Amino acid sequence: QKLCRNEDNAVKQPQQLVSLQDQVVTQVACGETHSLCLCKNGSIFGWGMSLYGQLGLGFSSDSFEPGLGMEKSKVMEPRKIESLKDEQVAKIYCGSTFSLFLTKNGELYGCGMNDLGQLGEDIYNALSVLENARMGQMQTSDITIPTQVSSLLEVQISTVACGESHVLAIAADGKDRKMLWAWGQY
Repeated sequence: QKLCRNEDNAVKQPQQLVSLQDQVVTQVACGETHSLCLCKNGSIFGWGMSLYGQLGLGFSSDSFEPGLGMEKSKVMEPRKIESLKDEQVAKIYCGSTFSLFLTKNGELYGCGMNDLGQLGEDIYNALSVLENARMGQMQTSDITIPTQVSSLLEVQISTVACGESHVLAIAADGKDRKMLWAWGQY
């Protein structure tokens, strides 16, 4: 069954995701139009819309020919996020149009929309800039592959909460104190 909604239909009753029946799902997270699940074996799956790269699968709607992005960004069945297979992800989080992944070592990775700094980066993604320049489009700050939050490289994060366009994170400072970090638009 397909659980990515479109203009014509919606899933109105709970349905088992048969494509994940062989997985032991330990955590789920939902954004505005995308979903993630973390499995006991460390695999992470994403489905829904990847308009801004929030599924971490390496594409956004800007990756396709003009006029095709909306349709081609639909991921109707859970798809494994391969780029995180070597990271020991312990927790997953979703904001409206972005996703965050926290490793067992306290490293934080993110993907999706970053126009308001949701991913903790104050830069435009260089690859997206090059792709868009070739297509004659404007720059984007979308990050389509989970990337470590560069401003937190020396910080060990213990927990995260996402709002629509902002993030709060708690980190230990090594002296039994917890430090609160915040970014995005809130």
